[in-house]
Amino acid sequence: GYGSYGGLMLNGSVSERNLFGTGQSMSLYANIATGGGRSYPGMPKGAGRMFAGNLSLTNPRIFDSWYSSTINLYADYRISYQYIQQGGGFGVNIGRMLGNRTHVSLGYNLNVTKLLGFSSPLYNRYYSSVNEVVSPRQCSTPASVIINRLSGGKTPLQPESCSSPGAITTSPEIKGIWDRDYHTPITSSFTLDVSYDNTDDYYFPRNGVIFNSYATMSGLPSSGTLNSWNGLGGNVRNTKV
Repeated sequence: GYGSYGGLMLNGSVSERNLFGTGQSMSLYANIATGGGRSYPGMPKGAGRMFAGNLSLTNPRIFDSWYSSTINLYADYRISYQYIQQGGGFGVNIGRMLGNRTHVSLGYNLNVTKLLGFSSPLYNRYYSSVNEVVSPRQCSTPASVIINRLSGGKTPLQPESCSSPGAITTSPEIKGIWDRDYHTPITSSFTLDVSYDNTDDYYFPRNGVIFNSYATMSGLPSSGTLNSWNGLGGNVRNTKV
């Protein structure tokens, strides 16, 4: 397809349910956009450019047992008008059949995202710590001070120098707002899934029930604050049911 923002957009996928005759399944997905957004001064070039890819491998019967496994690898790259986003991660899931109708699984997912190339210090501020200067103090020297120095035969001061005598601040120093840096946030979660299926036919069921329930917890409980690092739990905590 084509869009004014994304430019030329292509996506495709390949899947195999019996990889090399092993009974395992594999899927590969990719989404690409060349970018068609206009570039303005100070903004990242190539707005709208994007790449997203995912590779998944599933073994429904590990060594012909009741156990199953799934591994996911994914990557993401996007350019917007405000910043550039790079990300990637992986997911691992181990499951077990409880009889012929019930399946339980436990999965872990880790995602790392990096933000850079901000078009404005105001955007950068909301991802920076209070110790990071995202925009230095801007100063100027009044014209009267420069004229007095010239009339006295002295070298004129640089107008942008904050250390110059008589200099005034035209723009204050801007720092981040958080207690730590969030340009590379890490999110991580555990998911417990339970499913039950007693339908009479896989493709065209007429009777029976299909039930699925899951609970996801992001971040590990700790005595620290919400934004503290929690090992494998990352720096975001929430629960979904």
